[in-house]
Amino acid sequence: MTGRRAARSEPPEGMGGGEAWGAPLVLALAGALLALDALPGLHWHDTAEFAGVGRVLGVAHSPGHPLTVLWIHAAQTLVPVGDAAFRANLASAVALSLALAVFYRLL
Repeated sequence: MTGRRAARSEPPEGMGGGEAWGAPLVLALAGALLALDALPGLHWHDTAEFAGVGRVLGVAHSPGHPLTVLWIHAAQTLVPVGDAAFRANLASAVALSLALAVFYRLL
């Protein structure tokens, strides 16, 4: 090494310290809205299938959705609120709010 420090580049304009709160704010707002709007029971789409499959760690319809099943199983095991269908819906709300925060961060 030559002993010189690498020049530190400044962030682009508009990407200051205030941007650090953007993704957590999106996560909190989306999570709160989606949790308040979570369906308390089953619906006629795949909610019944995923609530049941997540409970027993089974295989959903093709292609199986293994990460979704594991995520729902973790929520049904660790969250002590409501029945299995409500916990599956809460797990979906949390996953969507995390995805929105990551999408905001990528913009």
